[in-house]
Amino acid sequence: MNSVTCFEAIDTLDSCLRNEISPEIKYFVLGGIATAVLCSRQTSYDINNKRIYATNEGDVSVTRENGTQRDIDIFICDVLNDERASAVRSVAERVVNGNLEVSIFSYDPYNPELSREEIAKKHAKEWTSKRTMDDEGTVRMELFPVQHALSEESLEPWSLVLPSGSVASVMHPGMHVLNYAVRSIGGLRPKDANKVHTATQNIMAIPGIEQEITTGAQRSMAEFMVIMDWMRSGSIGVGSSHLREEATAMDVFIARTKASLVHKLESHPKIVNFAQRGLMQKILNFGIGSR
Repeated sequence: MNSVTCFEAIDTLDSCLRNEISPEIKYFVLGGIATAVLCSRQTSYDINNKRIYATNEGDVSVTRENGTQRDIDIFICDVLNDERASAVRSVAERVVNGNLEVSIFSYDPYNPELSREEIAKKHAKEWTSKRTMDDEGTVRMELFPVQHALSEESLEPWSLVLPSGSVASVMHPGMHVLNYAVRSIGGLRPKDANKVHTATQNIMAIPGIEQEITTGAQRSMAEFMVIMDWMRSGSIGVGSSHLREEATAMDVFIARTKASLVHKLESHPKIVNFAQRGLMQKILNFGIGSR
């Protein structure tokens, strides 16, 4: 088993990424590396300065317990073409030196009018949520037929300060946890339930965090989570302001059916282990929009 830890693998990531992307463009490290920090009781927070201080307890090996390689998902807050995305991925891969599987994500351009052909493709290929940006700079969470605008405040980065003193850019702790509930059309994946529960308990104990999620900067993401739950339960239908105008009753039915199917598949441990294998990660990431 590889003895390298995730903190060691990403120690110089921030400075290298900053050299590749424009200084004004934000980025976020998503997924398990930040989640492990939030799950540690030794982690401390400076909510006023948006900083998370990790300890070695929050570090994890680059190899999972089942022997698969951990991944690092990096979200660039811009619309990237394939060439730019490839350049960013190359930088990240040089930094992690083969110790982590790198995936690069970015905003998709917002499409204000979907044709029936485009909708059919979404039904076939869209199984996870995505962030889109329109010409005015509005960012939306989308998982057809649901869409919901995010507030600018919700996208403000926090700094994850590693024990070495290096930093990495991450999302607000509340936004980070909410991502798990809205990423898959099936909802929170059973394999993630325990760590999400632990992380949620820890961050909700931080004064001010719960208020930011329920009534403050992170409310828009929490609203998207609720709207997705409504869609799965059949509580919203055609004509709802939370759905795309092009959506028909059949579109909503198909989305609900997909959600039920995906939740059952993601509850099966053998399928989860298979999906975490390196080759399958690349295939699945290609299907859901990783660059």
